[in-house]
Amino acid sequence: MSKKKVTLIVVLAVVLTICATLVLAKTTGFFDKFIANKQEEIHEPTTHPFSVAAYQEKLKNMRDTSFRDAKTAISDLTEFEGILPDEAVKVYLDFLGENMGDWFNKEMGPNYNIENSSYEIEQDYYDKAKASEFNEKYYVYIRYEGEGYFGFTRNYKTIHNALKDKLSDAFDSYLELCSKYYLECAQYDAALVITWDELAEELVAWSIFKKDYPNFIDIERVDWALSYGMFVYCFGMDNTPTLDGYWSDNRETILYDEIRVSYEKFLNNPENKVCIYYEDINKLYNAWKDANFKADKKVEDILEKINKEYCPW
Repeated sequence: MSKKKVTLIVVLAVVLTICATLVLAKTTGFFDKFIANKQEEIHEPTTHPFSVAAYQEKLKNMRDTSFRDAKTAISDLTEFEGILPDEAVKVYLDFLGENMGDWFNKEMGPNYNIENSSYEIEQDYYDKAKASEFNEKYYVYIRYEGEGYFGFTRNYKTIHNALKDKLSDAFDSYLELCSKYYLECAQYDAALVITWDELAEELVAWSIFKKDYPNFIDIERVDWALSYGMFVYCFGMDNTPTLDGYWSDNRETILYDEIRVSYEKFLNNPENKVCIYYEDINKLYNAWKDANFKADKKVEDILEKINKEYCPW
């Protein structure tokens, strides 16, 4: 066999081998995987650790407490690529809590004083604030509480939406619960604006959260929501009481039917046993029931104990 024929056979064998390899690679998706991996390598973002100390120092240096600062401050968080450390989110929430009242006074005018102004002036400023739509835009919510008073709270829903993809599981759940249940947003003019059953649902939700995230960085606020909610569920508020006559020396103390029905509904649902106050509520309800829902010494002793343990002031 001549050298030319041998060379031709070798070349043909190489070509056939290459073709077979290409066909095999195509059918197995090798090239697609290879290209995808290369693209991932090219476009994979480089995420540097978030410096909580630097962020905290930046907020400390913000002297102007307008909500331009609130938006600037949160931009550090929203522009970060990756999951934020819980401490960074807490620093931002604390920043809002420290400045929201000062901002309102400053924004509404130098002559405005939230403690000394009259009902008409406060209503006027409230209307002005509502017209500016800052409740939804600027991460703090202002609500008129009646009798010439305002209340401020963080706008948890707006904050949650802004940071949703950058939160740890714990903070994601926390802000979701704050948006839905936080008791600051559930009262108006010393009255509860949610039902007793909804308040009980809140106690269950916060109990589950505390069980799931016992070391949450802001667990003190969770404990506050739980203890205050428990106090209100047992005593009510000035304009939404659970009892009649408890604060009077000359009247018999009775439990209102609406709260009695709520207690029964709460206790009859086995899923609610996860609530950290389930046994306390069960003990209180049974004492009321034994006394035909008219307070006796046993009921009063339990209420006194609850008042001492859970009263927020």
